[in-house]
Amino acid sequence: MAKVFQVMLPVLKLLESGEEIRVLDLNGLMNQRSDDLGWERSPINSKMIISAVRLMRKAGLVDKVSKGFVRITDAGRSALESNPSRIDERFLKRYPEYRTYVARVSNRKKRAKSPVMPEPQMTRAMPASSIVPTVWGPALPDTNVEEPRTPETPASVTIVKGPYEKKLSKPLSQRRRKAAKRKLSGQARIHEDALRTTIQQLNGELESRLVEHISVLRPAAVLNLATDLFAAMGFGGPDAAVAPFDLADLKGAVLKDALNITRLFVMVAHAKEVTVDDMARFKLGLEAARASAGVLVAAAGISNMAQGFASGIAKRTAIIDFEELAYLMVRTGVGMSEDTNYAIRRIDEHFFTDENA
Repeated sequence: MAKVFQVMLPVLKLLESGEEIRVLDLNGLMNQRSDDLGWERSPINSKMIISAVRLMRKAGLVDKVSKGFVRITDAGRSALESNPSRIDERFLKRYPEYRTYVARVSNRKKRAKSPVMPEPQMTRAMPASSIVPTVWGPALPDTNVEEPRTPETPASVTIVKGPYEKKLSKPLSQRRRKAAKRKLSGQARIHEDALRTTIQQLNGELESRLVEHISVLRPAAVLNLATDLFAAMGFGGPDAAVAPFDLADLKGAVLKDALNITRLFVMVAHAKEVTVDDMARFKLGLEAARASAGVLVAAAGISNMAQGFASGIAKRTAIIDFEELAYLMVRTGVGMSEDTNYAIRRIDEHFFTDENA
């Protein structure tokens, strides 16, 4: 601790200009300006400087501007104007904020050292004369029930605590504390898994309703929906351009980027199940649109013959049904409005380092 107080005055002089300085840069600045600060170089590390800054923050001499950056306060400038030869524990105790901090730490240590006294556990006694009625008639009194307590020994009610609370009759050992922590972590993971399962079920129900909505749309509306979906997924880049493709009886759309390098051909099958005729028309559209990849949307799956025909297409192709289309819509949020958003938060361990204490 003596070395920590040794670096406080040079650190405060570095902050005298009022600039915001990164705490981790103070070590190098002290070595560069050792002559100006009147400080003889000695082996120090960043942890010592962080501790010195933390104690001066408790006294109000420096203030935290943002994460990892500090600057001097008016109280710090007044302290430098008094031209102190050293800033130590006695100097910091001039400030009420630091005295309050020291008292709080001292009380915390005293409470940690004091043993936890076991609480008396007493059960509620039922008077022997009480009769419990049942559906068959009044029950006979139980002769094994405790006698009523006298006023000198009043009864206490046993409190049943929740699963996250535990009444301790003695301090837990380190091994038992770790076991209790693992138990709580396991219970938290169980709740997270249950929440994740519930969200998956809700998304499944949402996808089923989406399939019903998509099934009643016309092929042109399904094509517009599919192009919006693939544009949201990043096909064609951030500024994707959608160009309608109409060649005789062949209708589709082309997604292309700003330089017209990447071209994705999208088409909707006529029949619910993709047939060989649909695959032939799809292949013709790929070649006519000069697309490098294509997506064929159908209400149902693909027949075996059409599957064999699709394997002969050299370009990258994908055949999706309405269920896959609904899954991608829920995943990307296309056609969705957010109802409720739940966030699972965890403790940021970096926030509780010495630098931020």
